[in-house]
Amino acid sequence: MPMAERSEEKPIMAILKPLITFSLHKSSLLAVNSYIDNIAAVLSLAIVDVTPSHAVFQLPEAAQITSATDLVSVLKSTFVSTAHIKLKAPRDEVDVTITVESSLAQTQDMASTFILSVPDEQPLRVDNIEDLAPLVDIAIASTLAAGLQSVADEKWSLDKREALLVLEDNSQTERKHVWVGMNGQEGRLGLTSLQEKLAWKTGQDSPGVGFWDGWSKIV
Repeated sequence: MPMAERSEEKPIMAILKPLITFSLHKSSLLAVNSYIDNIAAVLSLAIVDVTPSHAVFQLPEAAQITSATDLVSVLKSTFVSTAHIKLKAPRDEVDVTITVESSLAQTQDMASTFILSVPDEQPLRVDNIEDLAPLVDIAIASTLAAGLQSVADEKWSLDKREALLVLEDNSQTERKHVWVGMNGQEGRLGLTSLQEKLAWKTGQDSPGVGFWDGWSKIV
């Protein structure tokens, strides 16, 4: 019996590829917006002034759609949407920006590109929300730690990568440590020293003190 010929895999129709890109971009925006909502919720619980701005879908500038060909051309463009998390610390205001880019060139692996931008830092690019979230968490935690450093009565040093504040006592034999921890996906914020810990979590009771006032209870 002759072997049956293998049927060749048919390529995705040209119209489907841009539709996949569109769907992928919308899904990425939902993930980003849900994540920043979690961050805003827990920061508000901790009485931190935060203003989130959702990433929204927009057609490329100057796009004019008068026919199906125009529509396909627009859908083949790179979709770009931006979300913001604006934090107001005691002596500063920081805008953490998340940009989502989706294009046909990226859909082979079914992933958008997420770009994190923080003032005075190089932008960071990752391919999924799972890799993005820890980067945003440390950016938020570092911003909060810098805010605490700016109002501390003594000279605390700041390790931004760890969101860690350190103070050596006069004898130089003992150090005080204070960590700021953020987990946006779980909606959790922590302020921790070697002796004390305060934690704010969405869906749970507040510790009865805001983040900035919590400094005096920690140190």
